[in-house]
Amino acid sequence: MLWTLDLSRSWRDQPPVPAIASPCINLCRLDRDNRHCTGCGRSLDEIAAWQAASDADKRAIIREAAERLRVAGSVRPEPMP
Repeated sequence: MLWTLDLSRSWRDQPPVPAIASPCINLCRLDRDNRHCTGCGRSLDEIAAWQAASDADKRAIIREAAERLRVAGSVRPEPMP
């Protein structure tokens, strides 16, 4: 989804910037080493930090989690750019 800014309108009249969705798929199980969730691929630290993370940090977490799942042989949709 592409978000655009309408410069002819006040900032108060702009639509809200869409939030980056959590990669959680409600399949919360830790791997054998208790390091990463086998559902979303995030570490416990990444899960705990998600709400306060910047959009750039969230994108990085999603990319890293997707790579962890790929290496582990799990199938997930491609991460956001």
